Amino acid sequence: MLLRLPVLCSIAAAVSLGLSSTAIAAAPRPAPLKIDFSLTPAQIDASCKSEIDAAGKRVDAMLHARSRRTFKTVAEPLENIISDLGDNLAAQTFLFNVAPDKAVRDASERCNTAVSGYQAELFARPDLYAALDAAAKSHTAVGTAQKKLLDIHLVNARRSGAGLPPEQRTRRLAGMLARKGYPAGLAFRVIREALEAEGDLAFPEDELSFDEVDSDTE
Repeated sequence: MLLRLPVLCSIAAAVSLGLSSTAIAAAPRPAPLKIDFSLTPAQIDASCKSEIDAAGKRVDAMLHARSRRTFKTVAEPLENIISDLGDNLAAQTFLFNVAPDKAVRDASERCNTAVSGYQAELFARPDLYAALDAAAKSHTAVGTAQKKLLDIHLVNARRSGAGLPPEQRTRRLAGMLARKGYPAGLAFRVIREALEAEGDLAFPEDELSFDEVDSDTE
């Protein structure tokens, strides 16, 4: 489960600004998130899809912008998008652990699966990897915190196979999802849809078993 606690937003914001630990401690507290733990299964499904779609549109807008690829134009907005997604779906993803209603827990589990799948697809995007790589080569990350954050995103993209040909990327992604507990059919459907959306499909005629996927995520 990829659960991001609300406090990560202020930490991510501090990192993006390159603030010291003293400055972080002195910074004003952000307004608490409005988290609704009374969501119905239908509301969880609908809001989860809506928030993932919104995150995708923000990523697309960032990557389509004709601005220079720098920390401020790539790594910082990417971190904000990922953090906002986690914050906006805090209840939807957490209810899996606490809801007494099985239908609510099942909806929450679906949302967790969808968020995990989206993040796996996101970091497997060649255009995102190219943007992150260009941002790193621009040497615009200031201080240890910003450099570390950019490096984390680059490592995630490399581990997702973003710089690999589509068929190798399929195997790499399948290996990652297998380790997250995805059933084979669901994992390959997620990957197929991601590659089809890119218009760069190189998918095996027969679904691979997880014994055949690329286990190298380093």
